[in-house]
Amino acid sequence: MHAGHHRASERALRIAEDRLAVIDERIAAQTAARDRLAAALRSAADRPHSP
Repeated sequence: MHAGHHRASERALRIAEDRLAVIDERIAAQTAARDRLAAALRSAADRPHSP
């Protein structure tokens, strides 16, 4: 393996880690939105059955 390949690999790894962080942020935001929606649906479903 020549010397330049190691630096390129480190750069590629940083790019991949950045992309993973962006995906993680999107998943967290979507999960929060999903949880809010699920809670709203549970709340709405519970209303007609309340005493």
